[in-house]
Amino acid sequence: MSKTTNKFSPEVRERAVRMVVEQRAEYGSEWEVMKSIAAKIGNLHAAWRNKKTQTSTLLSLYADDGSTVITKSTTSDDGTTLTVGEFVSGP
Repeated sequence: MSKTTNKFSPEVRERAVRMVVEQRAEYGSEWEVMKSIAAKIGNLHAAWRNKKTQTSTLLSLYADDGSTVITKSTTSDDGTTLTVGEFVSGP
């Protein structure tokens, strides 16, 4: 029997399953939907616990090792409102 640990609560896993069903039509296959949702949930989880850096134009989210950028987003700040663009995968 394999030993696995569940990184996410039952509620998060249930929501992920619902998201697969809801978004199935937007992707070429169920596998593509699952990969997309897994990446989103993984990045959200990392955003709460991992290192983040922000400059005037870029917000970077790091992997658990603290040195590898896993996602980044462009930012702009007009002095009153900070705007963060869509996160993209990779450094």
